[in-house]
Amino acid sequence: MKSLWVALTMVKGLGPKRIKSLYYTFPKLKLVDFKTPRIEEIKKVIRNKKVNESLSDYTLMEQYVKKAEADIKYHKENDIEVITIVDKEYPEILKQIDNPPIALYCKGNIGLLQSQKTLAIVGTRNPTNTGEKMARRTAEIFSNKGYVIISGLALGIDTEAHIGTLESNEKRLLF
Repeated sequence: MKSLWVALTMVKGLGPKRIKSLYYTFPKLKLVDFKTPRIEEIKKVIRNKKVNESLSDYTLMEQYVKKAEADIKYHKENDIEVITIVDKEYPEILKQIDNPPIALYCKGNIGLLQSQKTLAIVGTRNPTNTGEKMARRTAEIFSNKGYVIISGLALGIDTEAHIGTLESNEKRLLF
């Protein structure tokens, strides 16, 4: 249930580390689990009184799931794929970091997420002229060598990485 995992990111005080722990303990977690005796097992994993109060409030969890469903629908209507940590498209290597994003918002060829040759280029929103040129050139060089360039949609360095990738012959960009 993709929407449940997006909903969990909305729970105040529940960060990626704890959500990742939930995922590894309950990979097939469902909304109904929050109103069954399983909630006690979930609370043991979370070990935070305030967060557990929110998770124990089934009506609140339903509201979060409805909001998540609306968000996912909105993104889909705008050709943005929402991929959660439970989806097969989610990159295995990303699950290995301490705080993996629980949801990825992707536009373009999501098959590129499985590429073994990736380079993330992110940085300040207010780069120097030299920083802009370096980000653009780095993206272009690595893209031409077959790397997938991964970046956010922020202004500044991220934008220059997008431009550099698009100017390359390979145009292997994921954001």
